[in-house]
Amino acid sequence: MPEASRCWVCGRSAEEIQSSLDAETPEEAEIKKQISQITWFRSKFLESVAVWRRSVPREFKDMDFTFVTNNADQFRVIDVLGELIDAKKLMLDWLGEASNSLRKGDGTLGNVSVATLNKNENESLTRALELFEGKWHRYLSKEEKARPGSAVLPVGFEGLKLADGLEYIAAGGMFYYDFQTQLLDVAKIKAASSKPKWTIGLVSVPGNPKVALCNVCESLIKELRVPGREGGRTPERAPIAASVKERASTPEPVEVAETAKAVPAMAVEVAPVAAAPEPEVVEGSPQFVELVKKIGPANAAKENTNRGRFLHEHRMKEDWEEVVKDLGEGDGK
Repeated sequence: MPEASRCWVCGRSAEEIQSSLDAETPEEAEIKKQISQITWFRSKFLESVAVWRRSVPREFKDMDFTFVTNNADQFRVIDVLGELIDAKKLMLDWLGEASNSLRKGDGTLGNVSVATLNKNENESLTRALELFEGKWHRYLSKEEKARPGSAVLPVGFEGLKLADGLEYIAAGGMFYYDFQTQLLDVAKIKAASSKPKWTIGLVSVPGNPKVALCNVCESLIKELRVPGREGGRTPERAPIAASVKERASTPEPVEVAETAKAVPAMAVEVAPVAAAPEPEVVEGSPQFVELVKKIGPANAAKENTNRGRFLHEHRMKEDWEEVVKDLGEGDGK
């Protein structure tokens, strides 16, 4: 089965995920800043070389470079001589030490440890040094000359005149900055390799065929579940729902004892009351009609509050009108 090109969940390709999530790390930003600084230093170095060429007096150009630099106090008339000596130590001597470190496999080159370099990186840096040496037909370090089978070549500034030594420093300085940039490129690649890689692969889902998932979505999905799989969450919710239903159907017990303690019962002694003799009223008599008129809806609501709480006012009025109507019909008869 061919590898899928897009994620089954988010629908993105590996390139799209890489472009959207490949953020620059602080280490990469620092390396990028250092590369910019080296480019600026390289341009300033070229400006300095132009000044050196104009500042060296003509009468000193054919003198031996090593003799002049070793006796700098006698040649104070050369204003830029101190800068030439500093550039030699900073750049050409450093390149010689770098060549030795690469061949021995130890030491550090700037912020890069030689031991952390892989075979291709080590060979690439060593090849750059050898190309510079081959162009100028001289070794950067004495240790290279001592190696068995090495060609008979001068080391460093041996046999160079002051003017030629100046050009050698100029070329070596340019190569120094290029070599530093190459080292930073190696460090940048190592920093990028430490970041997560966004890929798309086929993931097995229990009970289903394989699906294409990117490692972003795969990391978000903690566990792939299928319907009816043992260990799902549905069986765990059933006892909870049943217990809730059981509690809902069972009334909560009322703590009568506590209520009785809070509100103590009041013993009330009720004395028997003798019933008053009621006058005998015959239905249809004038006394009955007058009595009914007195206890109309309004009076009845005032005198009999219990009745008014259970009957609507309009219903009481309708009942009363019906009674009066019946009484009127009885008087007519």
